[in-house]
Amino acid sequence: MAAAALLSAPVACSDDAGTDSAATSTPPTAPLGESSCFWSEPTTFDTNNTQYPDTGAAYWFTSVRLPAGSTLRLAGEYPHGRYMSFNAYGPDPATGEPGLPLDALADVEIVPDDGSINPFEPGADRRATERAYTVEVAGEQRPADGERAANTLYARSPASEGEATEAQLIHRVYVPDEGTEPHGGVALPEPTLETADGGTLTGQEACEALGADTALPDDLPALSVDQYRQLVALGDPETHPAQDPPRWTRFFNTRQALLSSFWAGTAQEAQIATLDATEQGGYYSNAHTDYVVAAVNRLLGPDPDGANLLVVRGLAPTTPRTADGEPTMGEGDVRYWSLCQNESPVTTRGSGCLYDEQVPVDDEGRYTIVLSRPEDRPADATADCGVAWLDWGPGDGVDREEAGTLLLRHLLPSPDFEATIDRVEAPGEEEATMGDYLPEMAYEAADAFSVPGCA
Repeated sequence: MAAAALLSAPVACSDDAGTDSAATSTPPTAPLGESSCFWSEPTTFDTNNTQYPDTGAAYWFTSVRLPAGSTLRLAGEYPHGRYMSFNAYGPDPATGEPGLPLDALADVEIVPDDGSINPFEPGADRRATERAYTVEVAGEQRPADGERAANTLYARSPASEGEATEAQLIHRVYVPDEGTEPHGGVALPEPTLETADGGTLTGQEACEALGADTALPDDLPALSVDQYRQLVALGDPETHPAQDPPRWTRFFNTRQALLSSFWAGTAQEAQIATLDATEQGGYYSNAHTDYVVAAVNRLLGPDPDGANLLVVRGLAPTTPRTADGEPTMGEGDVRYWSLCQNESPVTTRGSGCLYDEQVPVDDEGRYTIVLSRPEDRPADATADCGVAWLDWGPGDGVDREEAGTLLLRHLLPSPDFEATIDRVEAPGEEEATMGDYLPEMAYEAADAFSVPGCA
């Protein structure tokens, strides 16, 4: 959230799938999905590291103006990957800040065109050739009663004025099958605009009529350096707001997440209970993903010079496995999960991530992840020893190289999975709700970590 809005906002003082197709094929390997007049170049962890990206995902952005009475349709093919979606964003009605999720469509919510199948349905043929869909972007607010038209993304913000609708859209693809990066081996969805007078525009004409702008916004939510330093100064300026052991908190909205983190353990701690914890997201968050966050700092470990490890242990939710191009779509507790190390709310940059298929688990489904600087990495922090390793990264991106922000994601949980982040209904209920699926974390000396029996 932008600095001024965050700190000036009032608080009580002292965030049937079509017909089956028998045709199958190996996914194409051409690098389709680079960009178009409607969609930006793929935004990835490496190309545009901002707004807490995930290394397992690629994003395409556009900003459009839907004329009153017009209809925008996006025609595409389901990519070869773990997940895809469309999200619509707008300004927060209370603060005017951008990046508030308005509506979203996940892959399984999109009915395929006649003669095609949806390869994301459990048990579906992931290699099916006929895989077309069509989505309509509506210049209307999402229905309050929950009744919505099929394959429709509602893109109008409650803060919108005038008859036209200003809409920001993000198209996501997670874990494209190997060799199909970045867009899962299919072309980007193409726009068709039906105008109020009955005309039909496609391609460049549609882009021009929509005023499609593929440049990423330059007013992305973030704290200023000065505000960040003011918040850090509420506690020990070397380590605040990190705690030992680290504390997970669910992300409900930007303001609640930031202030509850920086107020914890300070004179302002009692005010945390006054924060609005309405679940609305922020930072262009994915409406299908839920997050828990923890501030961390290597200086809190046994080595006073910060040559410490953070050891993360937990029970892994089960997921489909797709990266190697498996022929059939599987099921799991969640569609995807990941753990990412990030810098700070000033930069919103990521330092590194591991997603489910990259994390070894034991026979009980448990995992160990070690975070450290490369020079402090223990010899046993390897996949051969059953341990995943994650680079600590450069720090907070301001002036504290020992600091960081951990982010755990659960995407599209199964309705039967009760220990998912999505079931955390209020701050403070994280551990009771998630149990062993909420990782335990401990700082350890670099030379003290070992795996028994690992050579």
